[in-house]
Amino acid sequence: MTTTAPGNQRGAGPAPPRRRFLRRFAWTAAGLTGVLLAAGATGGLWLRHALVESLPQLDGERHVAGLQAPVSVVRDGLGIPTLHGESRGDVTTPIFPRSAWVRLFT
Repeated sequence: MTTTAPGNQRGAGPAPPRRRFLRRFAWTAAGLTGVLLAAGATGGLWLRHALVESLPQLDGERHVAGLQAPVSVVRDGLGIPTLHGESRGDVTTPIFPRSAWVRLFT
Protein backbone atom coordinates (compact mmCIF):
# COMPACT_ATOMS: atom_id res chain seq x y z
CA MET A 1 0.00 0.00 0.00
CA THR A 2 1.30 3.41 -0.91
CA THR A 3 0.99 6.45 1.17
CA THR A 4 0.80 9.96 -0.17
CA ALA A 5 1.90 13.16 1.39
CA PRO A 6 -0.94 15.38 2.68
CA GLY A 7 -0.25 18.10 0.08
CA ASN A 8 -0.41 15.66 -2.88
CA GLN A 9 -3.96 14.45 -2.44
CA ARG A 10 -6.40 15.39 -5.18
CA GLY A 11 -9.13 17.80 -4.22
CA ALA A 12 -7.50 18.66 -0.93
CA GLY A 13 -7.00 22.37 -0.29
CA PRO A 14 -6.93 25.28 -2.71
CA ALA A 15 -5.22 25.06 -6.09
CA PRO A 16 -1.67 26.35 -6.37
CA PRO A 17 -1.41 30.07 -7.26
CA ARG A 18 -0.12 29.40 -10.79
CA ARG A 19 -3.02 27.11 -11.63
CA ARG A 20 -5.49 29.64 -10.19
CA PHE A 21 -3.96 32.37 -12.35
CA LEU A 22 -4.20 30.22 -15.50
CA ARG A 23 -7.80 29.27 -14.78
CA ARG A 24 -8.77 32.92 -14.15
CA PHE A 25 -6.92 33.98 -17.30
CA ALA A 26 -8.71 31.34 -19.39
CA TRP A 27 -12.14 32.40 -18.12
CA THR A 28 -11.34 36.07 -18.68
CA ALA A 29 -10.10 35.40 -22.22
CA ALA A 30 -13.20 33.32 -23.00
CA GLY A 31 -15.48 36.05 -21.65
CA LEU A 32 -13.73 38.79 -23.62
CA THR A 33 -13.87 36.68 -26.77
CA GLY A 34 -17.60 36.20 -26.29
CA VAL A 35 -18.15 39.92 -25.75
CA LEU A 36 -16.09 40.78 -28.85
CA LEU A 37 -18.00 38.25 -30.97
CA ALA A 38 -21.34 39.61 -29.78
CA ALA A 39 -20.25 43.21 -30.44
CA GLY A 40 -18.98 42.28 -33.91
CA ALA A 41 -22.21 40.49 -34.80
CA THR A 42 -24.31 43.40 -33.52
CA GLY A 43 -22.20 45.92 -35.43
CA GLY A 44 -22.40 43.85 -38.60
CA LEU A 45 -26.19 43.59 -38.39
CA TRP A 46 -26.51 47.33 -37.74
CA LEU A 47 -24.23 48.15 -40.70
CA ARG A 48 -26.22 45.86 -43.01
CA HIS A 49 -29.48 47.47 -41.89
CA ALA A 50 -28.07 50.99 -42.39
CA LEU A 51 -26.82 50.16 -45.88
CA VAL A 52 -30.08 48.51 -46.98
CA GLU A 53 -32.14 51.44 -45.66
CA SER A 54 -29.98 53.95 -47.56
CA LEU A 55 -30.81 52.40 -50.94
CA PRO A 56 -33.46 54.17 -53.04
CA GLN A 57 -36.94 52.81 -53.62
CA LEU A 58 -36.92 51.22 -57.09
CA ASP A 59 -40.48 49.96 -57.33
CA GLY A 60 -43.87 50.63 -55.83
CA GLU A 61 -45.68 53.89 -55.23
CA ARG A 62 -44.92 56.92 -53.14
CA HIS A 63 -47.32 59.76 -52.42
CA VAL A 64 -45.78 63.23 -52.72
CA ALA A 65 -47.60 66.32 -51.49
CA GLY A 66 -48.17 69.07 -54.04
CA LEU A 67 -48.73 66.98 -57.18
CA GLN A 68 -51.71 67.81 -59.41
CA ALA A 69 -51.46 64.60 -61.49
CA PRO A 70 -49.54 61.31 -61.28
CA VAL A 71 -45.82 61.34 -62.09
CA SER A 72 -43.95 58.19 -63.07
CA VAL A 73 -40.25 57.50 -62.78
CA VAL A 74 -38.99 55.11 -65.47
CA ARG A 75 -35.45 53.77 -65.48
CA ASP A 76 -33.61 52.73 -68.60
CA GLY A 77 -31.24 49.78 -68.91
CA LEU A 78 -28.44 51.74 -67.20
CA GLY A 79 -30.66 52.74 -64.27
CA ILE A 80 -30.97 56.40 -65.28
CA PRO A 81 -34.34 57.78 -64.10
CA THR A 82 -36.68 59.63 -66.47
CA LEU A 83 -39.69 61.51 -65.08
CA HIS A 84 -43.01 61.54 -66.95
CA GLY A 85 -45.95 63.70 -65.93
CA GLU A 86 -48.79 65.85 -67.28
CA SER A 87 -47.35 69.25 -66.36
CA ARG A 88 -43.93 70.74 -65.79
CA GLY A 89 -44.85 71.60 -62.19
CA ASP A 90 -45.70 67.97 -61.43
CA VAL A 91 -42.47 66.74 -62.97
CA THR A 92 -40.24 69.28 -61.21
CA THR A 93 -41.69 68.58 -57.74
CA PRO A 94 -39.94 65.21 -57.33
CA ILE A 95 -36.78 66.30 -59.19
CA PHE A 96 -34.89 67.46 -56.14
CA PRO A 97 -34.85 64.08 -54.34
CA ARG A 98 -34.19 62.31 -57.67
CA SER A 99 -31.30 64.59 -58.59
CA ALA A 100 -29.78 64.07 -55.17
CA TRP A 101 -30.16 60.32 -55.68
CA VAL A 102 -28.48 60.55 -59.09
CA ARG A 103 -25.55 62.46 -57.60
CA LEU A 104 -25.15 60.06 -54.70
CA PHE A 105 -25.75 56.67 -56.27
CA THR A 106 -24.56 56.91 -59.89
